[in-house]
Amino acid sequence: QISRDESSQTQFLNLDATWHASDALTFKGQIGDTKGDGKTPTQNVGEYNAGIGSGASYQLNGTSTAANWNLGNESPSVPGSLSWIFGDQNIDVKDQEKYGALDAIYMVGNGVLTDLKFGGRYAEHTRKSQDVIGQGPGPGAFDAANAPSGFQLYPSDYGDGLSGGGFPTGIWFYSPDQLAAFNNAYTNRDPVTRADWTADYSLKEQDTAFYMQADFDGDGWGGNLGVRYVQTKEDIVTNVGVS
Repeated sequence: QISRDESSQTQFLNLDATWHASDALTFKGQIGDTKGDGKTPTQNVGEYNAGIGSGASYQLNGTSTAANWNLGNESPSVPGSLSWIFGDQNIDVKDQEKYGALDAIYMVGNGVLTDLKFGGRYAEHTRKSQDVIGQGPGPGAFDAANAPSGFQLYPSDYGDGLSGGGFPTGIWFYSPDQLAAFNNAYTNRDPVTRADWTADYSLKEQDTAFYMQADFDGDGWGGNLGVRYVQTKEDIVTNVGVS
């Protein structure tokens, strides 16, 4: 069972400008900045054993019909013992891109060469996640006396709209408030001992591009000739467990 507190926001700014330097020469410029921020400060989690019993099974029925599954002799209506507590905390993924571009066109208008186009663009993209905490069970988590008091059941007709065979009914669950109170009291969210370094990373990408193009036009024919240069640089930091 998982209950999340999450949010996201985006911001962007884009400015465009055009300058007619002369009757023949025109410049177009663009600068911008985009930002995104996705946060999951808290995930309240409880992984529970379904009960004492055996015989659980499932059967897949392709993509057009829901799977059949059951818990065998285990009772879905009675909370079992706590198996584990997981769930990353303090997730804050920041994403940003800054960019600028300048394009120009020079109208030659003399002979078959009609115009020259040239310009360039630069963008810097960054994305990072840091200081993620991977919570785990704390003192008292596995003590049955500390389990939330009371629980609710899914409606008896839950899953009736699914095609296919049986679907367990009367499945128990704790409310988000119950799960939050239990996690707040009996989890280990220490930012040092429970640091989830596998979820921390950073990325920086720089893109540079330049181009030049000549356009030609004649009696019954036309064409262009140009060249373009593009360079992408990436700097990525990620954590990988090794022996």
